[in-house]
Amino acid sequence: MSTSQSHTENELILRVASGEEAAFRILFHRYFRRLCFFAHSLIENMEDAKDIAQESLFQVWVRREYFDDAEKVKSFLYITTRNSSFNYIKASKRRSDRHQEIARLMEDDTDIIQTYIAREELLHKLLLELESVPPKYAGVLKMIFIQGLSHEKVAESLSIPIATVRKQKERGLKFLQAAVLRKKLAFFLLLYEGIIKK
Repeated sequence: MSTSQSHTENELILRVASGEEAAFRILFHRYFRRLCFFAHSLIENMEDAKDIAQESLFQVWVRREYFDDAEKVKSFLYITTRNSSFNYIKASKRRSDRHQEIARLMEDDTDIIQTYIAREELLHKLLLELESVPPKYAGVLKMIFIQGLSHEKVAESLSIPIATVRKQKERGLKFLQAAVLRKKLAFFLLLYEGIIKK
């Protein structure tokens, strides 16, 4: 984060700390989607992930007077989202093998959590490039990677064959890759490679 950007972020946090609701709305908009990504990557349920993200952000507002810089807020948001996701997994009556593996990793290795956080931050930035993707393809990518829908669910929702969903996802990802390369965002390419295999 550049010095000027950090300064701007810190100013926003100080406005939130002072009780300015408009500043909190900006903060909410800035972090809500990326926290959804993070929670969804852990619990695999987008609707519940949205609830977890919203509650994490609400906790910032409740504790606003304790925050004085952006990094503290960011850490608090991800840790709170992580803990809520962990509690969700522990309370789930039908825990998948992936849930069990995530729960084990969360207990045993905090570095793994930092990897999850970094991945979701990068995914958030990458998905901002969807603005350059034709709407037909961008819509499919959002349903798959943001809403967490399967190819089958997307096909059902759009009333198109599954093969068409796969083709539109493939073409959309090619547009996305071109946008990444045009902006020389080379560090996104590893993330991109992981996404196309999903």
